[in-house]
Amino acid sequence: TRRRRLAGERGAGRLNFYLVVLLLAAAGYAAYQVVPVVYRASTYKVYMQDTVSKGAALGKDPEWVKTQLKNAGVEEYGLPPAALVETNVVGGRISARVRYTRPIDLTAYVYEYNFDHAVKSDKFLNAQ
Repeated sequence: TRRRRLAGERGAGRLNFYLVVLLLAAAGYAAYQVVPVVYRASTYKVYMQDTVSKGAALGKDPEWVKTQLKNAGVEEYGLPPAALVETNVVGGRISARVRYTRPIDLTAYVYEYNFDHAVKSDKFLNAQ
């Protein structure tokens, strides 16, 4: 009787295994697509702060900072050419803000990664 009862459940474990493997594969693929974009954005945030502080220490104008952020951003950090880079002087400190949206194709869905980060130079480094 027990054998007849379990005969109808044959293959159920295999189906669950395939579903778990499918979900793990989908999560792995999504991570493969998203992690590099997030990592580059994270390192670009550090570069932004370093560039603004360096510009203030060297007495550079905001336009120099903007040029540095755009040029290195496109080449090294995957910054889209259409990214909005704003720089100005506020309270004797150079500030910069970068905004962009990067579509990440996940096959069945396109994730829109939004980057919006602002930095200010360190006050004690300001040469003005």
